[in-house]
Amino acid sequence: MLTKKQDKHVLRWLKFISLGFLLAFASYAKAEGLQSFKIDTMSIDVWKTKDKRYSYAPQYDSQWTHGGQFNLGLRVLNVLRWDNRFHLDNADSQVKLVGWEYRVTMDYFSKVQPFFNHHSEHLLDEGPNDRSFPVEDKYGVSFIFLNN
Repeated sequence: MLTKKQDKHVLRWLKFISLGFLLAFASYAKAEGLQSFKIDTMSIDVWKTKDKRYSYAPQYDSQWTHGGQFNLGLRVLNVLRWDNRFHLDNADSQVKLVGWEYRVTMDYFSKVQPFFNHHSEHLLDEGPNDRSFPVEDKYGVSFIFLNN
C-alpha cells in the first residue's frame, strides 16, 4: 500500500508521462495529417426518479423527482478517449444536486488501457464550507478481453 506522498508522486509521474505521450502523438498527428480532436458521442438523458437516498442530503430522500445528464464522448488524436457525464437531480421542484464524471483512457495499446476517472457531486443549497462533498479520483489499468 502506498503512502499519500508516494501516491502523489505516482500520480505526478503518470500525468508527466501522459503529457509526454500526448505531445509525441500531437507531433506525429500533425506530420501525418490526422484529425486531432473529434466528438464521438453526444446525448442527453432525462428521468423520473423512483427512489433515491443521498447521505449528504437526507432531508430530500422522499423529494427527489427528476434528473438529467449531458453525455459527451471525445476522441483526442485517435489515442485518448475522454467520456464526460454532467448530471443534475431535482428535489422539491428545484435543481439541488449537480455533478461531473469523466474518464480518460488511452487506446494506444490493444489489450491494456491506462485510465483516469473523476467523479464529483455538489449540493447547491449548502455553502462550500458546510461539509465536504463526494469526490472520487482514481487511476488504473483496464484489461480488454473483447472489443468489437
